[in-house]
Amino acid sequence: MALPIIAVVGATGAQGAGVVSAFTAPGKSGNYHIRALTSNTTTPAAEKLKALSDVSVKSVDLNSIESVLDAFRDASYIFANTIFHPETFMSQGPKAAQEREEGQGLNIVRAAAQTPSLKHLVWSGLPDAYKISKGAFDIPHFQSKIPAEQFIWSKESGLSERSTVLHVGLYGSNPQRPLWQGVHVPVAKKLLITVPFPPEGELHFIGDETINPGLFTRSIIEQPEKTIGRVVLGSAELISCQRWIEILTEVFKERGQDFEAGYLECTYSSFVTFWGPSGKEIGDMLQYWAKMDPADSWQDYRGFPVLTAADLGVEKELRSTKDRLLGMNEEEFDLISRASSIK
Repeated sequence: MALPIIAVVGATGAQGAGVVSAFTAPGKSGNYHIRALTSNTTTPAAEKLKALSDVSVKSVDLNSIESVLDAFRDASYIFANTIFHPETFMSQGPKAAQEREEGQGLNIVRAAAQTPSLKHLVWSGLPDAYKISKGAFDIPHFQSKIPAEQFIWSKESGLSERSTVLHVGLYGSNPQRPLWQGVHVPVAKKLLITVPFPPEGELHFIGDETINPGLFTRSIIEQPEKTIGRVVLGSAELISCQRWIEILTEVFKERGQDFEAGYLECTYSSFVTFWGPSGKEIGDMLQYWAKMDPADSWQDYRGFPVLTAADLGVEKELRSTKDRLLGMNEEEFDLISRASSIK
């Protein structure tokens, strides 16, 4: 008897690879066939997936609904995550990047709606900041995911009784990213991170983004009676920026580096002036979280209570932000610590 198929969109990305890992882990493998979907089946990440049992790798063009329909054929379960394409953002601006991701997301959910075998769709998205803030915040990389979610919950889609939306918090690896990397002062052996957010302000972190989205997705699929028709907050921990900096310093020490992190809240205007359009994108996101209660900023815009890791019973399995940082190889962590410059 053939195994039920889980189609994973973006299987070579952090979230998608985590989903594949969650369903192929010891004690969990053998129950499903994973169809790993990617735009390029020849990358090292794709080749790694091909070596796994009960996993096949298939090419998909998210700009073509016909391609997506073919990729979803006979799938019982679908996990889908789209990206706010950085190359489009940098070359054409945030509106073009938003429109590109919106189109790909709609192709995914429309194809899912036309997949007769589908039992459960897990859509990885972000909260509708514009609606939640009553129009005060229009954040392109948030809003680019909303048309797909609106389609899921619409009566005409037929997906509301076959879907769960997962809103994923900040990645534990964010200090690798340019706007979060901070200023390195090798002579003082310090890393100073400066963003427009109060040090005592709290943020939801997914923690280890290479593991935890998969654990959430597996738990969602295994508990349809709880999760169908609901929004799940993909958060492993709610921590302040000051605590985040303390975690970075702890990691430096545990990795044997005589280095510490510091934090300085900057103004929104200075952040945007320095970083340009990218600074506005991230600055608007941080201002949204700074000016709203953490619970309100991640709410289900339909008014239903949001499910948490505790509700799903998965909180003890999740890997923290500190776990993600400690688990990085030297090349990965060097993007944060600039270790080579302080040796």
